[in-house]
Amino acid sequence: MEQGSSTSKATLDFANSLARSVCDVLARAPADVLVVFGGDTAYAIVEAMGNPPLHPMGEVMEGIPISRIEAKRLGPYIGHRDRDLYLVTKAGSFGPSAVLASIRHSISER
Repeated sequence: MEQGSSTSKATLDFANSLARSVCDVLARAPADVLVVFGGDTAYAIVEAMGNPPLHPMGEVMEGIPISRIEAKRLGPYIGHRDRDLYLVTKAGSFGPSAVLASIRHSISER
């Protein structure tokens, strides 16, 4: 087996484990916004939520999209919600060190 493929499998395994944990946390403490760094992680989380449709809303910052997930689509995976969930996704390989604070500020202005 190539070294790169075992590293990739470990990354995907970690992303899947993290996705299950995120669903557990959202079931206990529903958040309005979920910010996810890394494409594999974002994909795994959306998959763990049952692959609900993502409704793009624009960008919170350049290259950092925000989407809406309808609450009714999440019930079977994270429990009943009264409010939609907003998903902010960012590639893990770029951006300033204060990007999380900038994302939070941008979301609070919406």
